[in-house]
Amino acid sequence: MKLTLKQLLEGSQSLSNLGEDKTLDAKLKYSIARNIRLIQQELMEYEKTRIDLIKTKYGIEGEDGNYTVPPKNTPALIKELEALQSVTVDLDIHLLASSAACVNMSANDIYLLDWMFVLPEEN
Repeated sequence: MKLTLKQLLEGSQSLSNLGEDKTLDAKLKYSIARNIRLIQQELMEYEKTRIDLIKTKYGIEGEDGNYTVPPKNTPALIKELEALQSVTVDLDIHLLASSAACVNMSANDIYLLDWMFVLPEEN
């Protein structure tokens, strides 16, 4: 499945919330855990790149070793991060039946993860 890094970033907390649902059956828990693992790998690479941009291009290291981005550099950093978030990745996501997974989810979580759910076929 092709997804943007922005979709993964926006849905990662919702997916983590879903992963904490102890009422789901074992097969569904496996699929969710697998999806979490795949998405976390992509987000770790995104985070490395984000930190590298701050350290090498836009940030200034303070005496304490922490980096801050000066206000004059913020617009350029945001623009570059938005471009990075538009990158499409192809993941072997397990799709979940919406009827099985959405029972204990908030409407907002369902919205952020709509790409992962399939609707049951109507008769």
